Amino acid sequence: MLDIRKIKMFPDDVFVLDHVTALQGHKINWGHDIGKIESILQQNLDAAIASNQYKHYAFNTSLDGWVKLFDNFVQTNPNLLCFTGCLDVDNPRWIWWPHWQIVTDTDTPPITNPSLPNLRWQFWVRRPRPHRIELIKHIARLQPEQGDIIFPHHLIEPTGRTYPTTRELFQDDHLYDSIQSQFNPAVDIPQGENGAYQSSYQLRSQRAIDVVTETMTDSQNGIYFSEKTHKAVRSGQLFLILGQQHCIRSLRDYGYKTFDNVIDHSYDAEPHMPTRAKMIAIELDRLSKLSQSDFRGLWTSTYNDRLHNQQYKKYNVEYWKMYLHSFF
Repeated sequence: MLDIRKIKMFPDDVFVLDHVTALQGHKINWGHDIGKIESILQQNLDAAIASNQYKHYAFNTSLDGWVKLFDNFVQTNPNLLCFTGCLDVDNPRWIWWPHWQIVTDTDTPPITNPSLPNLRWQFWVRRPRPHRIELIKHIARLQPEQGDIIFPHHLIEPTGRTYPTTRELFQDDHLYDSIQSQFNPAVDIPQGENGAYQSSYQLRSQRAIDVVTETMTDSQNGIYFSEKTHKAVRSGQLFLILGQQHCIRSLRDYGYKTFDNVIDHSYDAEPHMPTRAKMIAIELDRLSKLSQSDFRGLWTSTYNDRLHNQQYKKYNVEYWKMYLHSFF
């Protein structure tokens, strides 16, 4: 997979202030240290301007849609061109560009499987965040069959960051014991690398439905899609998405196929995350219990839509470079 922070997507005469790069190494509490964040960003921008090396200045943020964190900084610097991956941002200062689509763009995935994959669904997670625990608990209660669960018992990342054990996070030993034996070893990554940049097309071709748990579940300033959604889309899988309310509607409005004739996405309108998670688990259970012939029919009938999703956007780096260059 492509790490867009390590290649030159913008023209040579553009200074790109990337919030991840600029804030790396600083201890930041995102909810409280807005003044500190603004100060660090401003120092980086001022130094670039003082160097007289650049004609243009851009600000890029992929911070899970929380663009409001940067509102004051953006308003203070009117000459910045500001780029974000959020599809629905109400501030006209922000320019949309699909950075997480670029992440999935280094290789062309195989054409989506026309024949039925070995497994009906996958729940594939590294970090056991609260909304993921919520969903896996509902899955544990229903015990849907014919799926693949890649979920950590206890995640210690290569960087040393340690999470509580999944048993602790469940807060229900009986429920945890009912499903923990189904957990495959957690997918891990080499030290210093971002899991977003790991390819998974070969494995995904053998799994029909991706149960996606997005980075965000609370409504923020726009709907945010990370590589988690785009990997499923790009692989030509069916999907259920525990993300922000109306994320499915946003994908549909944007032009992607969401398979509404065979998947009940009514959870997408539910404002309460735990209820949304429960509805997703119920739909997953229904899909897992379809007869083999019915599921084969479902899979066959969605082939053209899955193919559409794979080919809908121009997934090539040069196209998106030209898109970014056009603003300068």
